[in-house]
Amino acid sequence: MDPYKMDTDKCEFIDQQIIKLQEAPELIPTGEMPRNILLTVDRCLTDICTPGNRVKIVGILAITNPSGGKQQ
Repeated sequence: MDPYKMDTDKCEFIDQQIIKLQEAPELIPTGEMPRNILLTVDRCLTDICTPGNRVKIVGILAITNPSGGKQQ
């Protein structure tokens, strides 16, 4: 049914990583849970930080619908 086939010998692949960024615990009020956001990094930014590192992020915010269903 599908007329297209991927030729992996001619494909170009890049490293990609998903990171969960969380607020610093000392910046949130007592009794509240820290907020978090998922980041996607690629190429030379992969494997730079490890869990627990303090980082400053500069990038582009893209809001996506993770369910893949109807947009509301």
